[in-house]
Amino acid sequence: MDACGLPVEAEVAERQAAHRRTEEERAAEAQHRAEEEANAREAEVGKVVRAAMGTDAITWMSTPLEGLAGLSPAEAARRSKDGVWKVIAALDRWRDERAADARRLEQREQSLSKLRNAARESFGRPDFADLWIRQPCKGLAGKRPEDICVDDRSLEKCLEFLPGKKARRA
Repeated sequence: MDACGLPVEAEVAERQAAHRRTEEERAAEAQHRAEEEANAREAEVGKVVRAAMGTDAITWMSTPLEGLAGLSPAEAARRSKDGVWKVIAALDRWRDERAADARRLEQREQSLSKLRNAARESFGRPDFADLWIRQPCKGLAGKRPEDICVDDRSLEKCLEFLPGKKARRA
């Protein structure tokens, strides 16, 4: 009786082993495909980020971002196509922030230029005007006009305390 079942058991064991190997090969192939797709998504996003940021792209791609649930852009892009879109949205926010910073800086430079011109006109000497702009002013809570003057509203406030201004003499 024992001898009768041995060839069948061996055949069943061999078929099970072959099936297991096939499943393992499929799983390894699927894993390999998923890894290649993740690499391609990361490379695709990397190109876009490098074009926008230049040398800062490497650091940005590896830094966890709050807008990506604490993931780095590289990790988010590797996870899914949806992650790629989230990274692109984060990059757009970064671009918008840089554009806003540039606008604020330009506004500040324009306001400082107007203040500097008004101070030079008031003092009659550029060196005195530049000194006043760099000195703390009591009317500005002890702050320097060059630090306060960032937009038109703050420019007006600084102009109020400009020595020699006709409105202050009256």
